[in-house]
Amino acid sequence: MSEASGRAYLDYLSGAPMRLEVRTSIQENLDAGVLGDPSRPYREAIEARETIERARESVAGLFGVPGRSVTFTSSGTEANNLAVYSACRDCPDGTVIVSALDHSSVRKAAERWASRVTEVPVDRTSVTPDLGALGHLMERLQARGEEVAFVACQAANHDTGVVQPVREILDLCRDRGVACLVDACAAFGYLASYDDVIAADYVSVTAHKAGGPAGAGLLLAPGPRRVKGLILGAEQERARRAGFENTAAIVGMGALAGLLGQGDLAGKELERYRSLSHALRCHAEASSGLEVLLASAAGLPNVTLLSTMKLRAEAVLIGLDGRGVSVHSGSSCSSEAFVPSEVFGHLAIDGDTVLRLSVGWRTTEADITRFTAECDRVLAGLAG
Repeated sequence: MSEASGRAYLDYLSGAPMRLEVRTSIQENLDAGVLGDPSRPYREAIEARETIERARESVAGLFGVPGRSVTFTSSGTEANNLAVYSACRDCPDGTVIVSALDHSSVRKAAERWASRVTEVPVDRTSVTPDLGALGHLMERLQARGEEVAFVACQAANHDTGVVQPVREILDLCRDRGVACLVDACAAFGYLASYDDVIAADYVSVTAHKAGGPAGAGLLLAPGPRRVKGLILGAEQERARRAGFENTAAIVGMGALAGLLGQGDLAGKELERYRSLSHALRCHAEASSGLEVLLASAAGLPNVTLLSTMKLRAEAVLIGLDGRGVSVHSGSSCSSEAFVPSEVFGHLAIDGDTVLRLSVGWRTTEADITRFTAECDRVLAGLAG
């Protein structure tokens, strides 16, 4: 089983167990006593600064961008807020274009700082923003003399795991001189290549979904656009994020980036995720109480979306939890209650019946077997 307790954990898209290599790097950093203020000139401070900069170069190396384009944050949410704030400061009278698929940290930040926010419709067939509508929307706005501050999109959706058309959206933006934010938080650690992603003006990343430490994120700004400080105070992170650096978390993120960039590790892991997810889908297809959702959409290799059909996913989730299996429902990640995510509503999917399963680095075949056996029992019990 994936957990020492014998539980089967299948919710990596919410948060992954910390990888052993990451944990070791953080522990070594703590044991070495790297505790100085990285902004000071004495020995301990210099060691702390060097530690942070090594982590920065590790992240930059994974993405193939200059180290100066990396700004460490406390989370993907903060990275998204920082990107939205920066883009709106660059274009204070501009319109921000989002879709219903975007994360609340992008949408709510845009509502706070943008002059106007316009929503592009969702293409239910591809489960992505409607590209034709997006192009026409930018043309109409610019024809009326309105600036577009930026277009938001995701590398992969945080609720469905469906991979988004980043390359096509970036092409539409470049043709019109419009900035683009790519939220890569759900996709980090689960893509074979980041070439499309890093072509954006802003890229947000979080560590905890891929086996890094919680409380570690970053914003990439590979192009000429400057990141504007949202958290004000001292001059840390080149005056882009004030506050004493969380050196241990940054070390962990650097270690994760270095690990993901080693040899063919990513390729081997992704192939294993596909195999495990395939087993989950095969079981669901053979079950009378489950249905595979969005089967034709291009999704992350580690995510499987299921419908419990006539049963409430909340009841199935609780039943599975009691039998030692952890999965995610179609509820919003921002709510402690089982409130269906708005994303499913825009896709004409009943969020009350959605189960989301996501595998990761520590998932085993035994975890899949455990889920299939226990899910059959839970469904039978609820139906009877």
